[in-house]
Amino acid sequence: MLLDLKIQNPHIKHSNCILIILTTMPLQNENLAPTKIVEVRSYSIKEGKKYYVVRLNNYLHKEISEKELKRLSPVLYYKEMQLQKEE
Repeated sequence: MLLDLKIQNPHIKHSNCILIILTTMPLQNENLAPTKIVEVRSYSIKEGKKYYVVRLNNYLHKEISEKELKRLSPVLYYKEMQLQKEE
């Protein structure tokens, strides 16, 4: 879809294409915002910092830092901490 839009109209900027894709993606839960974090998929440690791959309500995945996860979704952050303690 992204490539088709650029071919049809070369004046469309990259950010506009992303906006179009984000607004047309189906939502897992209609009551939540498209960018709401609904699931923590995995984590990795880079340069001593922990990063999480999360799934948003519109099914897109995003990598965020531990600090961002704690701020954006405290409930999922604490659930993830409990799972890591059990491992």
